[in-house]
Amino acid sequence: QVQTFTITWQNWDGTVLETDTVAYGETPEYNGETPTRPNVGYDFTFNCWGIGSTQTTPAPATKDVTYTAHFTSAVHKHDLIFLDDDGSTELARYETHYSKRISASWLTTAAGKPTREGYTLTGWIYPDGSTVTDFYMPDNDVTFLAVWEPDQYTVYFDANEGSFDPYSAAPQTSSTCVIGDAISPPKAYRTGYTLTGYRFYTDSDCATENNGSTATMPAQDLW
Repeated sequence: QVQTFTITWQNWDGTVLETDTVAYGETPEYNGETPTRPNVGYDFTFNCWGIGSTQTTPAPATKDVTYTAHFTSAVHKHDLIFLDDDGSTELARYETHYSKRISASWLTTAAGKPTREGYTLTGWIYPDGSTVTDFYMPDNDVTFLAVWEPDQYTVYFDANEGSFDPYSAAPQTSSTCVIGDAISPPKAYRTGYTLTGYRFYTDSDCATENNGSTATMPAQDLW
C-alpha cells in the first residue's frame, strides 16, 4: 500500500486555503486561487510558499507538511501637509511612509521652517484645533495648521522740544504693538507751534524716514 501524507496550504494568517492528500514521493501542487493579504499600510503581493518563516519550494512528500503563503511588501507612502492658519494655503508638503514615528517637535523642520512677516511660528495643530503630539503615521495623509504668534514691536514718541499732554490716554513716550495695530500717537504741545503730525523713522538716530503707512504698525520698531 502506498503511503500518503496530508499537505496543508495556509495563508499568512493561518487560514487554510487547501488540503491535499499526496502519495509518498509525489510533489504537492497548490490548485486554489492566488493567496492575498489585506493591503493595510503595505501593498502585499504573493511571492512563494514556505514552511514557517522559511521560503521553500514544495518538495516530494515524505511526511505531513503545512506550507504557508509568503508575500513581498511595499510600504504605503503618504504626505504630511502643512497649511497656513487660513486652512487653505499650503506652506509645505513632506513625503513619509506608513508607521513611521513622527515627532511633534520635528514638524517645523519637515515643513521647511516657514516664515511670516511680523509673526513667529510656535507650532502646529490639527484642523479641528486639537493639539499635535508624537504619533505613528497612519495609512493616509495628515494635515496640520500653522500656529503663529505675533511679534511685538515698539513705537517711540518724541515731543521734539514740546511736551506731551499729561492727561492723554495714549502712551506718552512709547507703545508696544504688533503688526497691523493702529498707531495712536499722544497729544503734544509746544509754545508757539501747532502739532501737525508725526514723522516716523526706522532707526533710533531718526536718519531714515519710514516710507510705509504711518497709520498701522509695520514689522519693525519705529521712532
